[in-house]
Amino acid sequence: LDGGLSQSKKTDIVGSLGQSNQYISAGDYQKAIDTLRKAHAKYPEDKPLLRSYQKAVEEMKGSANRAFDRKEFVSAGRTYRLLLRNYRHFGDFAQQLSFDKKYLNARMTYCSEYLFKRGMQEYRSGDIKHATSTWEGLLSFDPDNAEAGKAYDVATTQLKNLQQK
Repeated sequence: LDGGLSQSKKTDIVGSLGQSNQYISAGDYQKAIDTLRKAHAKYPEDKPLLRSYQKAVEEMKGSANRAFDRKEFVSAGRTYRLLLRNYRHFGDFAQQLSFDKKYLNARMTYCSEYLFKRGMQEYRSGDIKHATSTWEGLLSFDPDNAEAGKAYDVATTQLKNLQQK
């Protein structure tokens, strides 16, 4: 009976790891984290599972950093925010991560500020359509950014008025 449980556990863990890898490949990091978090909660003593969970989180951060380096700040900001929102679930390995909440906040803030300024430049140069798109991207990961929300609302209204003429 014990061997059966062990095999069942192994099958369950392998299935969770496979599923999380598929989610990561598809860019659905939240589902990957949820899958790994649930597996870890079920098997907290499994060290290889914990290492895989930590490695997956580091991969996500690496993906965000690569997007950041390419100046793809919407993609980077979304991933940093997702990691920040889930950081409390990383308790068993948070100390071993190559980043902390302060790092994620700083990166997300940089992405927000960059996109806000870029949107303002686009707006001031008369490119209202691109400005609204830029601010919409910013708001997708920083929805509480009041300054960007207001700018987006003003520009969207202006764009609608121009289209009616």
